[in-house]
Amino acid sequence: MQNHQNHSAIGIITKLNNVYTYIMSMIYVIALIACFITNRATTGRLSWFYLVLAAIALAFCITNLPVLIRRSRVLIPAAAASVMVYVLLAVCNWFTNGNWLFGFAYPLATVSLIFVWCIILVARTRAITPLLKSTLISVVVGIGGATIQYMTDFLLGGVNSFYDYIRLDYWPAELIGNKVVFICAIAYALLSFAIFILPRKTLKNTP
Repeated sequence: MQNHQNHSAIGIITKLNNVYTYIMSMIYVIALIACFITNRATTGRLSWFYLVLAAIALAFCITNLPVLIRRSRVLIPAAAASVMVYVLLAVCNWFTNGNWLFGFAYPLATVSLIFVWCIILVARTRAITPLLKSTLISVVVGIGGATIQYMTDFLLGGVNSFYDYIRLDYWPAELIGNKVVFICAIAYALLSFAIFILPRKTLKNTP
């Protein structure tokens, strides 16, 4: 009886996955066809269509690829999406005739993806308990947010130092949002760590 219920549940999930994949694929195909025709009709050549193509490819890596593959449903889509981030930025730089790709976009994207991959690797590590994972991820989010914001400001010629993004006695308007995220992330990390460590101390002190 239990095996029959499990097979039924698996069958329902498989059908839902197939429907989801079909719907999302059709949305992407329709969008690509519409943009292809519109771009050719209005400009006589393909230009901004490549922006749409790269953006949809990135979205496909996140929405469809995890459903289509059977193994490494986090790592493979994450790796593919990481590559497509660079591709999309390159297409944007080409379309705008910009010179900001290697001096701004790629460095910022690389640092951002490093923190994203840190979160993924922590979440995927089986040797770490869920509560400790939550603690580490919160620390990564807090430090990552401050680092990315500082790097953006630095590349744009800003005057704030990295310490300005985490110090508690300096609250300019442009840093308030980042400081709130940083403080909340670190506070949650400390709380999670305390919840994680206190029961262990209690068990050790128990006769």
